[in-house]
Amino acid sequence: QMAIVGGFMLQPGTQCEIYPSHFAVSEGKWDDDVSDIHFNLDAQFHRFRTPWVTGSEVFRYLDADLEGTGKVKSLEFLNITMRSLGGYGFGPGIANIQTEINIKSGKISGGSRLRTDQSTLQLRGPRFSVTGKGALEWRAEEDADVSRLHVNLKDAKTEIHFGSNQIKGKAREVSADA
Repeated sequence: QMAIVGGFMLQPGTQCEIYPSHFAVSEGKWDDDVSDIHFNLDAQFHRFRTPWVTGSEVFRYLDADLEGTGKVKSLEFLNITMRSLGGYGFGPGIANIQTEINIKSGKISGGSRLRTDQSTLQLRGPRFSVTGKGALEWRAEEDADVSRLHVNLKDAKTEIHFGSNQIKGKAREVSADA
């Protein structure tokens, strides 16, 4: 189920604005990747002159508050936040996510977060993979343009690769911060 309440002003080739609007989804699905979606989004695109704005530049005019939950088949969509770590990221695993995201002028605001509770997660690096039951929390810091990620896995299946050789085993607990 889905509901949208709001309005917009459009003058083609001149200017555009989306007035404060509310978008709600319950029992939603996104392809086969996300199921059991429930969220509420309050958003507004402030007026902008269309000849001066192209592509993703439009997000500079976005203010939004999103709260939601869902079940994902993979946390790989978070890998973009880890690209500066050089080859570390998430792989397949069923996770129940909860999120609270606040955006002001196109930037994610401090206090925004995404978390999972006791889900099956996979963390990968250039020479290892760890899969187990655990939780993660990603959050944007209040006073800086920085985000933090914490992952904790218990009884994790572990593979470590050394060239063509590998070691397989179990780790009681794996904790990582980025």
